[in-house]
Amino acid sequence: MIDAFIIKLILSFVVGSSWVTITTIIAEKFGSKIGGLVGGLPSTSAIMLFFVAITQNIDSAVSATTMLPLFYCFNAVFLIMFALLAKKGLGISFFSSIFAWGLLAAILVWSKYNNFVVALISWIITLILTIYIFEKKIKLKSHKKVKIKYTTKQIFFRAFLSGAIICLGVFLAKLGGPIYGAVFAAFPAMFCSTLIISYLSSGYKFARSLTKSLGISGMINIPIYSLAVRYTYPLFGILFGTIVSLLMSVFFGYITFNILKKMM
Repeated sequence: MIDAFIIKLILSFVVGSSWVTITTIIAEKFGSKIGGLVGGLPSTSAIMLFFVAITQNIDSAVSATTMLPLFYCFNAVFLIMFALLAKKGLGISFFSSIFAWGLLAAILVWSKYNNFVVALISWIITLILTIYIFEKKIKLKSHKKVKIKYTTKQIFFRAFLSGAIICLGVFLAKLGGPIYGAVFAAFPAMFCSTLIISYLSSGYKFARSLTKSLGISGMINIPIYSLAVRYTYPLFGILFGTIVSLLMSVFFGYITFNILKKMM
C-alpha cells in the first residue's frame, strides 16, 4: 500500500502544477494585470497549510500562521529585487532575489521570534511600502497579452517545474514541523515558477511587468487567506475552513482587481 503522505505529495504536485500552468497561460492570454491578480491568489500557501493540517494536525497549521504575515513581507523583497534586476538576465535576477528571501527567512527562523501582533503590523507597513515602491519608484506599467504557440513539451515543462517546487515545500514542511511549515507556506513558489516561465517564454519585460500585480495581489490576498485559516480551521475543520478562507480571499481578490485597474 502506498504511504498516505506520498499520496498527499502527489496531490500537492498535481494541484500546484495545474494552478501555476493555468496562471501563466492566463497572464499571456489576458496580460500582466490579470495574470498577476490570479498569481497573487493563495495557491502555495493554501496547498501548504492544507497539507500541513492533514499530514500533522490543525494546531500545526494554525501555529504556522502566527509568523506567516511577516514571512510574506520577504516575498515583497523578492519581487522588488527581481523587478530591479530583470534586465541583467534571468539567472542574476532570480538567484539574487531568492537569496535575499532565504537570508531574511533564515534570520527570522534563527531568532525564534514568534509574535503575531508584530507580524501583522509588519505586514501592513510592508504592504503600503510595496505599493509605494512599485507605483512611485519603479513605476512599472502593465503589459499587454503576448502571442505564444503552445506545445505539449512547453506545457509539460511548466507543470513539472511548478509542481516540483511546491511538492518540495510540502515535503520539507513535513520534516521541519510548524516553524518550517510557515517558512515553506510563505515561500514564493508560485512567484518563482510564474516569473521563470514568463521570462523564458515571453522575455524579461513581460516577466518584470508581472512583479507589480503579483506583489500587490499577493501581499493583500495571501496574508488574508492565512489569517482566515488561523480562525476557520479550529472552528470549521480543515475542509470547510479551507472553503471559507478561499471565499474570503476571492472576495478580497475582487477588491484587489479594482485597485489594480486604477493603478495600472
